[in-house]
Amino acid sequence: MFFDPEQGWRGVAGLLVAGIGHDLNGRLTALMGIAHVARHTGADPELLDVLDDQVKRLEQSIRALRSWPVPTPGKAELTRIKDVLPPMLELYECRGGGDDVVLKVEEGPSNAIRIRIRPFMEAILMLLAAAEHDASGNHRSLEVRYGSDGGEAWLSIRGQGGSADGTVNSRTIEEARALLQDAGARLARADATAEGVHLEIRTPEAT
Repeated sequence: MFFDPEQGWRGVAGLLVAGIGHDLNGRLTALMGIAHVARHTGADPELLDVLDDQVKRLEQSIRALRSWPVPTPGKAELTRIKDVLPPMLELYECRGGGDDVVLKVEEGPSNAIRIRIRPFMEAILMLLAAAEHDASGNHRSLEVRYGSDGGEAWLSIRGQGGSADGTVNSRTIEEARALLQDAGARLARADATAEGVHLEIRTPEAT
């Protein structure tokens, strides 16, 4: 990848992402070679299952890394929640620490919106974390939905289960709210009850 000095941080970030992706892809190729040899030398089937699982996880991480956009922060771009959301969910599932997240997605209409993509994606990641983790550090299952109504696109994140204290990390919520405002969207709902957390993002559809 050629670095264009005129792109500033965008160019540097793109170069770093490309370099890390290339390095990970080399490791993936080596791991797949080891799996191939092990399979043809009568290795323990349980060991092969573990190896196959790790190959799939590494492939997922590489896809998530390569899908991460590095646009200029101040520039609004035309996109759709349908296009923005999948790489964010895949990236979130690759996060470190804790149990694997239980995540369900329900798709709906996805009309065009004009936003600053980087702060929008950062806010989504923060809200997913806020919805998943309760005040006691327990994990909630996540349900993500998106759709369109009244000239607005919306994205709903629900965290269900966890402790019954009905709280959500207020600092994370406020940071996400500021990022959304910078992106050209807004946090329309941030409710926490004993049943879980409901967070909702809304942004005007492009005309």
